[in-house]
Amino acid sequence: TASVTWAAYCTGADITNFTYENKAYPSVAEKVPAIIDAVQNAIKNPFEVTQSKYPADAPVVTPNAALTEDDKAILKAGGITNPDDYEVLSLDLKMHAYYNSTGGSTLSSSANSSASNLVNFIATQIFEKDQLPNGTIIYIKKGYQYRPEGWTSLSAKTTNRPGNVTTEYVVVNDAWWDTFNYRAFNIAIEGNKEVVGEKDMDALKIYVPKNPSAETPTEQPKDNTMPTKEDLADTTKYTKIELGMTLHAYYNSTDKTYKSSLISKSNSSASNIPNFAATKIFSKSDLPNGTVIVVDSGYQYRPEGWTSLDAVNASSVRPANITTSMVVVDDAWWGSFNYRAFNLSKNPNSSMAQADMVHLTIYVPVK
Repeated sequence: TASVTWAAYCTGADITNFTYENKAYPSVAEKVPAIIDAVQNAIKNPFEVTQSKYPADAPVVTPNAALTEDDKAILKAGGITNPDDYEVLSLDLKMHAYYNSTGGSTLSSSANSSASNLVNFIATQIFEKDQLPNGTIIYIKKGYQYRPEGWTSLSAKTTNRPGNVTTEYVVVNDAWWDTFNYRAFNIAIEGNKEVVGEKDMDALKIYVPKNPSAETPTEQPKDNTMPTKEDLADTTKYTKIELGMTLHAYYNSTDKTYKSSLISKSNSSASNIPNFAATKIFSKSDLPNGTVIVVDSGYQYRPEGWTSLDAVNASSVRPANITTSMVVVDDAWWGSFNYRAFNLSKNPNSSMAQADMVHLTIYVPVK
């Protein structure tokens, strides 16, 4: 649209019969009439908002479906006593496709991409907030993972791409939505290195409450992959490790100046430094699979990651803040990183004190 506007304005060319075909994004061809209309209106009335002859199509929303017996079994296994209080969300799955919210909201597939890893993913449609209200339960089958991509606006790129999730049951709340207005899911076999097929289409299930409320329901699903508080307190099963916390400091794994160095008042004038406390940096051997990360309500942490400590985050995408109360470390959590550290902060951010540093704990399984 911008380039056609430049061409029409600078050359005076008649664009009425303009045609355009972009093989990478074939859907653009359908929008050419609306583009021509918008450009002509802009040139004729450059300082006015004009009405298009081609209004945007209303989104197609597939109604939620009734639970099957398998769905009821999944919810009951998660500790939900009244499964009939929920309906199944239609996911409109796309085989061998995925989103990358740091590049926009366009779905990558064989129609517009030659990426070799397309075959490792299944993508859902994009959902708005009213489709995933508070109390919605997201279930992922064991051995699978999903990335809950998020956008504030579908016309903008996301700075911090959400991480992969293997937690069996997650309940949607305000903290889960964070600043996003839209979310979608990339589904993969854990580790996202295996080709997916029809057998993997039921790995993700989303259950929407029939009568959602602004508050998260009191009944919460239990995650059968998670240890209990009693398990964590049992020293024959877990060891609570020393975090080496530094008050009023944080990491930024994508910062080319600091790389893996702590950012504090001794080397930075950043105004947000008082809002954080940071742990030491951990290697894979420090946090083996099965390690449990616990954060208390009202707090969050950002699990910064580096492949090498003398370089910025290799993915150039900074890990997002986490408010999930308990996370179990696995290969998907480590991803391509060899080192990780944690910035602890309040949710929402405000100045941290010494007493706040106890609200993040990490337990390593006893071998």
